[in-house]
Amino acid sequence: MIKIYRSERKITLTYKKFGVDCGVRDTTSTIVQNMKASENISLSNSQQLALMKYINDLIKFKFLNAEMSNSGNFFSLNNTKEDLKISHYGNQPLLLKSYNDLMTALKLPKVNSEK
Repeated sequence: MIKIYRSERKITLTYKKFGVDCGVRDTTSTIVQNMKASENISLSNSQQLALMKYINDLIKFKFLNAEMSNSGNFFSLNNTKEDLKISHYGNQPLLLKSYNDLMTALKLPKVNSEK
């Protein structure tokens, strides 16, 4: 999960990564998520450009034909009021590359694609 906000005139990003074990559930039978990593980053100009490119790519994919898939990656963008929601689910290698390019620019771990 990535949250972007303005802090003291700087664009700041909070990154949180969660891990799950589908065999571990809480008392309500919900899968338990455990936080594996958390970082706060003040974005440089080049990191801001990488973020804008990723957001632009995500928006572009909303105008392409929807793919049918039972597995894949889920990418989502929404604002704090949640009146803007853009998401994509599926096996789209170009969107995964765009996300991994962003992760590289932020010096965060990339997502591996399982085929």
